[in-house]
Amino acid sequence: MSATFPPELWEDPYFLTTRAATALHALCRKALRDAGVTDLNPAQLAVLAMLDEDEGRSATLLARRLHCEKSSLTPMLGKLEANGHLLRARDPKDGRLQRLFLTKKGRRRRREAEVLVQKATEAALGDLSRKVLRHHVEFCQALLTALGEVATSA
Repeated sequence: MSATFPPELWEDPYFLTTRAATALHALCRKALRDAGVTDLNPAQLAVLAMLDEDEGRSATLLARRLHCEKSSLTPMLGKLEANGHLLRARDPKDGRLQRLFLTKKGRRRRREAEVLVQKATEAALGDLSRKVLRHHVEFCQALLTALGEVATSA
């Protein structure tokens, strides 16, 4: 534990979760940059992964699924589109609605980036036991489920 934070923060789930997420994000961003991946960051990688699982989703639904504001997602989508990773297409039934689709380049870049991120994460977390990592995954899944329920009911 670091002595740079007050002791009570080391018992605060919000603080610990956000600090861990920030540290992992920075680690993954560095791994991508070090490998020469300059057209994609970890947040954009999450967008590509979501779209690859469920293509044709709207930006509004994607933002909801990512637990972020559409206004935060819009510039990210613009960069992904400018880099050739996704396409926007008007919904044939509702011309006001745009659907999002991955390009072949986007799928390929997603796979490449996920390998880099996985290797960096495994290298950083390699000393942790599988049991600790499993508990972490279960905690994050429970947290996201609980927050998803709160977000949908709000």
